[in-house]
Amino acid sequence: MPATPERAGRSPQDGSRFMSQVVANNVKLLREVQQRSQSWLAGQMRLLGEAWTQSTVSQVELGSRHVNTDELLKLAAALDASVPVLLSPRTANYLGAEEVAERIDLGASRTLPGWFVDAWIRDQMRVSLEMVDGKPQLLSMDLPEHLMEPSWPPKAPGEPGESQP
Repeated sequence: MPATPERAGRSPQDGSRFMSQVVANNVKLLREVQQRSQSWLAGQMRLLGEAWTQSTVSQVELGSRHVNTDELLKLAAALDASVPVLLSPRTANYLGAEEVAERIDLGASRTLPGWFVDAWIRDQMRVSLEMVDGKPQLLSMDLPEHLMEPSWPPKAPGEPGESQP
């Protein structure tokens, strides 16, 4: 059972969340939208060869247990969703659910807006890691013009000139 990896004791930057929290939120949201129980989802995962229990689903949804790649694909099948829907920081917004932090902390010096991560996950652009002023930055290699923000790179919450996607 994959445990939650340590992040050297660090929390997400203010106003953001880790991708593991995105997956946890999306699993719970998709299950609830379908009016299914945690026990039902655990049963679906068992049918797909995973030794999941209701407790496993609870741990995943609370973010105290991460899912591995095999489980992610099986969760998508069990929840009748695509993998990008499970990974997208915008899934809650698309489904009209309560808004959650849309900025994503991937460990670089700045957080990324949800629309940026969503476009990356949906293969609408490529991203590279580069050093800018001695700090790691995730930069778009080919951001389509229709996704351009007025200000690039994206600003962290509260930074002067922060734009809203």
